[in-house]
Amino acid sequence: MTTSPFDRRVRTDDDLREHWQSLMGPDGFGRRSLWLAFFDAGAVPVPTLVPIDDIPERPVPELGQSLDHIAAELRATTDVDSVAVLLTRPGGGGMSEADREWARFLYDSTALASRWPVHLGTAGQVRVFAPDDLIESVPQ
Repeated sequence: MTTSPFDRRVRTDDDLREHWQSLMGPDGFGRRSLWLAFFDAGAVPVPTLVPIDDIPERPVPELGQSLDHIAAELRATTDVDSVAVLLTRPGGGGMSEADREWARFLYDSTALASRWPVHLGTAGQVRVFAPDDLIESVPQ
């Protein structure tokens, strides 16, 4: 019997990475997207996954406000307790400066990353944006 990713509790950062990987599979992504996953207070995934496709290469403030509005509305009207975000794009697994800019934006300009770390999904890989990944590059 196969278990759905929505049947497993997500309690730790490693659980979340495994959750993303089980939902996405190994084939990578054909477009730049943000994926929103929702969890109840018992760490059970809500069986709704929201992709926001074809996002721009660099974040825009209006999108952050919209994302916060969606999360707040769901928290107020459903059993959703927390939201996790996966940034996806085509190509290899190395983080680009644009990826880092998105992660910094999600941490600094939205309330989405208050419980869960932001992840990056690329061809065959899902990884977390670690604190060191969020340090801005200094031109030399």
